[in-house]
Amino acid sequence: MAHEVGQVRNVGIVGQGGSGKTSLADAILFTAGATTRLGSVDDGTSAFDFEPEETRRKLSLSTAFHHAPWKKHELTLVDTPGYINFLTDGLNCMRACTVAVLVLEPHAGGVKVEAERVWSRAVDLGLPVVAFVTKMDRENADFDGALKDLSDVLQAKAVPVQLPIGSAETFKGVVDLLSMKALIAQPNGQVKEEAVPADLADAAKAARERLMETVAETDDALVEQYLESGELTQDELVKALRVAVRDARFVPVFAGAGAKGLGIAPLLDFLVEFTPAPGEHGVAGGEDPKNHEPI
Repeated sequence: MAHEVGQVRNVGIVGQGGSGKTSLADAILFTAGATTRLGSVDDGTSAFDFEPEETRRKLSLSTAFHHAPWKKHELTLVDTPGYINFLTDGLNCMRACTVAVLVLEPHAGGVKVEAERVWSRAVDLGLPVVAFVTKMDRENADFDGALKDLSDVLQAKAVPVQLPIGSAETFKGVVDLLSMKALIAQPNGQVKEEAVPADLADAAKAARERLMETVAETDDALVEQYLESGELTQDELVKALRVAVRDARFVPVFAGAGAKGLGIAPLLDFLVEFTPAPGEHGVAGGEDPKNHEPI
């Protein structure tokens, strides 16, 4: 099915080796209905790591591509290798992407040189970056630790647009800070909206205020309004967030568990609604990326 350019997203799945990139890519295919079962790197059923050597070693040796439909958009998924010996292939493919999803493990102190090189490449290209903290279902999962690595190690201006609900065996979904709804993962890969859990209400309110403040700072008129009223309307927040993300002004952060397909649908919604199409804002064949401010 042909799509207008404005409905296309070239999504690079990037990060260091072993972070869960391919598991996330497989989960996107399954959630979008492009596959009938959730592929797995561990059991050799991944739609991306299909070469015999990749299956045997359970890691990506080269960049793999696939397509996924989502809400009248077409996503080209670019699953890049993250281990140092194969990293150059992924770095080169990032030039064709309209957005990069930087996959992070859920703890502090885990960022390696490969992630730093991927991040530097995105900055050089002026490429919008969305961070996805995966493996939130693992023991000792720490969303705040991953945020700390983004800010302290990569020196990214990172702001959550979600908060995880639970962690390890209790992880079941996220609080969406735009809608202020709990998005509970369902077995079919979709989500069910519920009220924000009472024990997360204060944290969600504070996180939304931080998001609103960060978004306002990207526009002088909004800053003035925010300082006067202390808030933005929902329409103002969404519109300004879309512009800020497309201009790579900061990194919105999501949470999930790729291997179990948790948190994928909200990420897909964001990718089609808030990130640019080819040629917009200087990415993937547009203007000189050096015109962009660093992320």
